Amino acid sequence: MNYVFDIKKKTFSWIKAMKFLKENGFVTIRNIFDKKFVENICNQCNEVLTKPSIMGSYGYYKKDIPKKLFDPLLLELSRLCRLLVNLS
Repeated sequence: MNYVFDIKKKTFSWIKAMKFLKENGFVTIRNIFDKKFVENICNQCNEVLTKPSIMGSYGYYKKDIPKKLFDPLLLELSRLCRLLVNLS
């Protein structure tokens, strides 16, 4: 059972990936985002995680000592949002 599909391969088919998802309930799709996009998101996350949110300002907050959390809507995710609502 091969559940890994790679968009960059010539044999990739959305139909096969969706069929596998419907039959098995999961699928792994690789290379959806290019390297530049992933690096941009990582840089934005690192920037948010350097600034604590004080009185609702831009930055992270903590629920307990080791965890830093932030609202993902602080990031510029327009491309990701378009993908998730199938507008790309």
